[in-house]
Formats: sequence, structure tokens, C-alpha cells
Amino acid sequence: MSEKFSLKWKDFEINWKKSLSQLREDNAFSDVTLISDDKVRFSAHKILLSSCSETLNFILKECNHTNSILFLSGVNSVNLKFILDFMYYGEVNLFQEQLESFLESVGKLEVHGLVGKGHGSTDSTKLVPDINNDNIYQKLASTRISMQAFHLHMFPVRSVQSSSF
Repeated sequence: MSEKFSLKWKDFEINWKKSLSQLREDNAFSDVTLISDDKVRFSAHKILLSSCSETLNFILKECNHTNSILFLSGVNSVNLKFILDFMYYGEVNLFQEQLESFLESVGKLEVHGLVGKGHGSTDSTKLVPDINNDNIYQKLASTRISMQAFHLHMFPVRSVQSSSF
């Protein structure tokens, strides 16, 4: 038998992340339209939505239309934009005042990495938020969001510019 070779793309993860970012910005290959409660349309990709959300996977795996339209009752456009950003970029930045509503929408769609034990909910390399607010932890518990996901994705963003010092 001849020798077997293993070829590995060294920058696969970097290129995949870049490709997802480009897909988020360009609607050329989108195949589903999501409509929020406040009637704002978002183009997206079924394969990504179904791999990032239990609810959307359940809906889309039986949908054979070329450009499906889904009305997401109970999810407003601000939260839907945040959710799509999380799915395509792997992170989202939002204000504390937006957290409760966002977590409710995330819970409805069962977004992996933020709810329960989905694909992205592992215990390795968690970032601890730089806040100590029991109210946020209560919100997390009441919306079934995993604390591990909170530590990974919901830390406050601080910008530091050298010219401001």
C-alpha cells in the first residue's frame, strides 16, 4: 500500500473567520430572509443559522425553498442584528441596558454558545467579565443562558487609545 499524506490548511480558522465576516457584509449567497417583530428584514445563510441555533435548525431543515422567509415573532431588529453578529463574527458588543432583552431573544432561538450545552458551550478558555452585578446573573439564570457562555462572550468592552493619555 502506498504512503498516505495528510494536508492541513495552516490558516484555516483565520480564513474561515474572514469568510464569515465577508458573508455577513455581502448578501450575494444569502438564501433566507429573517423578519423581526418590528418588520426589519435581514438576509442570512441557512447553513450558518441552522448550525448556530437549535430553533432555526428545527425550522430550516424541513424548508426546501430557495429563498425562505422567516418571521421571528418576539425578536426585535436590534436583538436580531446582535444575534446575527454573534453567529457570523463569534462575538457581539452591547450595553448592559440591552442585555436582558438580548438574552430573552437568544433564549427563544436557542443560540449555540449562549444557551445550554450547544456546540460552542465548552468550559475551556473562559474570560471572566470585569463586573460584579448580581442582577445580570439573575437575568442569565431566568433566561436559561449558560454562565460559561456569559463569561466567554459578555464581558465589557473597554477601548484604550494612546492619544487619550
